[in-house]
Amino acid sequence: MRLKTFTAATTADAMQMIRRELGKDAIIVSSRRDADGPGARVVAAVEEAGDGPTAAPTLVPFKPASTRVLDVVRQALVGHGAPAALIEMLANAAAAFSTADPILALAGALDGALAFAPLPAEKQPGTVMLVAGSLVTLLVFVEVPIFGRDLYVHSLIVGCLLILLGMQAIGFGLCARAYGVYFISEQDELFQRVRARFRLEHGLLLAAIVGVTGAVLFGVVVAEWAAAGFGTLSEARLAILAATLIAVAAQIFFTSFMLSILGLRRRRDEL
Repeated sequence: MRLKTFTAATTADAMQMIRRELGKDAIIVSSRRDADGPGARVVAAVEEAGDGPTAAPTLVPFKPASTRVLDVVRQALVGHGAPAALIEMLANAAAAFSTADPILALAGALDGALAFAPLPAEKQPGTVMLVAGSLVTLLVFVEVPIFGRDLYVHSLIVGCLLILLGMQAIGFGLCARAYGVYFISEQDELFQRVRARFRLEHGLLLAAIVGVTGAVLFGVVVAEWAAAGFGTLSEARLAILAATLIAVAAQIFFTSFMLSILGLRRRRDEL
């Protein structure tokens, strides 16, 4: 008999790990909350080829929750006026627990299904800030007046600040989605499609392009400043833009590596 302890963010996540690694014949020996953290610790066993025939009868093989348990869970949720989509989501999550107690099954489902819920992509504020900041920056350089007023370096500072905040929010949102998919078994089709097409190398290439562009602009500013005898900086707008591009490149660089580190969990599970 081979014993192994699985630690995960939720019991449902641990059950999925057990089924992937030990197979459908795995036996649940114990399940409890992890004393060292907020996760769950489940001890499972599987019978190996050399085990004797008397080893298995003392334990109960893992089975999904019975239909009766799921019916009780559904009826309880209906009685509380829960939306139909939420009822089905929790019932499906409760099916991952080998228990005859509907309360335990529902508690595990709530723990696994509602522990983490990132905002949808269309509700992320980062994209709005990035677009708004880019628009303000563009209007400053093309010198288009807004409501009869010209935009100067102060407006450029605000636009570049919005760009930096937007990139930071987008990077944080991507990392949060990666954590949800890799560690809490969130279903995010958009993230899965993007992950399948873009790798660490793509992020590093984008960071290099943006960073080199910023460095070239910064070089132009320094060259013109030197030609003027290092007096008054006449290209303040270009200097602000160059610094912003370099900072954005650094954000893309580190976010790409962070996403790659989170993705190590996925690659380990696929082995």
